[in-house]
Amino acid sequence: MSETYPVVTADPGVTRQVLSERAELMVVAFTFEKGAEGALHRHPHVQSTYVRAGEFLFTVDGVEMKLVPGDSLIVPSNAEHGCRCLEAGTLIDTFTPPPRRFPLRGPEMLNVDTRYAIHAEHAKGMDTEALRENFLAESLFIKGEVNLVYTHYDRMVLGGAVPGSDTLTLDHVAQAGTPSFLDRREMGVVNIGDTGTVSAGDETWTLNRGDVLYLGCGSGPVTFEGDGRFYLASTPAHRNFPNRLITIDEAEKLSLGSAETSNQRTINQFIHPLVMESCQLVLGYTALDVGSVWNTMPAHTHDRRMEAYLYFDLNPDARIFHLMGEPTQTRHMVLANEQAAISPPWSIHSAAGTSNYTFVWAMAGDNVDYTDMDFVQPGEMR
Repeated sequence: MSETYPVVTADPGVTRQVLSERAELMVVAFTFEKGAEGALHRHPHVQSTYVRAGEFLFTVDGVEMKLVPGDSLIVPSNAEHGCRCLEAGTLIDTFTPPPRRFPLRGPEMLNVDTRYAIHAEHAKGMDTEALRENFLAESLFIKGEVNLVYTHYDRMVLGGAVPGSDTLTLDHVAQAGTPSFLDRREMGVVNIGDTGTVSAGDETWTLNRGDVLYLGCGSGPVTFEGDGRFYLASTPAHRNFPNRLITIDEAEKLSLGSAETSNQRTINQFIHPLVMESCQLVLGYTALDVGSVWNTMPAHTHDRRMEAYLYFDLNPDARIFHLMGEPTQTRHMVLANEQAAISPPWSIHSAAGTSNYTFVWAMAGDNVDYTDMDFVQPGEMR
């Protein structure tokens, strides 16, 4: 017997109903009132759209096209797209692979994706899509939304907030199980965009590109405004430490590598024992010099904590080849700009890019000792 799915409100004047779904495919009907809009957004899924009724003006990666009944189009993975309904009608959208969730367009504009812990033995049998499904966060930075990935690795949450012309508020997150997200958590905010502001309680901070804000346990709702692109990393916390804005000039810096080994880089330590106290979050970012492409080689693991890497400062055509897996069972994922890799405690984390880049590293676990690593020499890796 086929399952009947409810009709739900997706946007003002727009309803959504899943028609059918399987592990590989989902078919959805969207019904629009005249003048209603599907806001610009992007997602990793390939989408086909068929116009069953009505007239629509579509925008796909900046290109506009008018569609009438019988017309169809393909939206490539991660292409920015949206539409405006010129005459009331219905679209039939097909997604592959199926989305885990649909973007919420309510007042909070909050989306949360949960990633469960994967055993190293399980990971050995994963193909490319399974690795990406479990260890890649690829749609964190969508204008007008807060997107979170709630991992079961040390309960690390990573995410992105892009306010644009909106004001975004991060408050209640059901997965955290508390009235407000930071009731029992601390969080680091890294601005990888233009200047924006972050507010919590009765304090407001202006973050320029490269600045990092630490928010302690119990900070309450957090508001984002302006032109920033805010990367978020949050971990459980057992006590409160003072909120603090840390500029790039205040970060502890460590220069490593050389041009000869293609890994000349500057490590900027922000939420770090040499700079400030935190419960368990350790965070900073590493910038590779022009001509350098390797990071974290020799590779390492640290069974006492997990880590996540967000890669940015890449041009649209550049790619990161992120190494992961047990040292003798290595795998890789190919990442683009502003995508993040989730690294379990049993996995190495290292990468080479097609150009230089910057990456935010964030760790959570039993200690805050940045040097607590179990190194693996290249000759030991398989």
